[in-house]
Amino acid sequence: MERPTPSAASRGLPRELDTEGCRAMLRTIGWGILATVSAGRPYAVPVGYALGDDCVFVASGSGQKLMNLEANPVACLTVCDVDTYDSWRSVVIQGAATEVVGPMARTPAIAAFVMQRSPRGATGADMKRLLSARIFRIPLAGMSGKERGTRD
Repeated sequence: MERPTPSAASRGLPRELDTEGCRAMLRTIGWGILATVSAGRPYAVPVGYALGDDCVFVASGSGQKLMNLEANPVACLTVCDVDTYDSWRSVVIQGAATEVVGPMARTPAIAAFVMQRSPRGATGADMKRLLSARIFRIPLAGMSGKERGTRD
């Protein structure tokens, strides 16, 4: 008699997150690691992000991250939520980062950052930094996610 093949869940293997599972996680975390590339060298730093309708927004002041995005828009944002070695979830978004320019375009991005910070909300210092930062959008088209273990 042939035994049934165990499912990925029963073997403890990672499961794919669907689009809504990825979006739900992105709504709750707010921090990730942004990887950029310049002159063939990767550079990864922690960043706050905000979830938009069809993208994530990241903000940048001056520095290596901004220089890399100006030279090469390819970016990868990795967001993870780890309980234990056997219980975690992650979302990876890969795509071209484009700058959000002009007050009409920046308003929804800034609103998304404020919403992402709820219930704490954005402090005055947060707003001052955000208003002076350059904001980039990375489309969700290049998004994938995985999880392992159970989450109650």
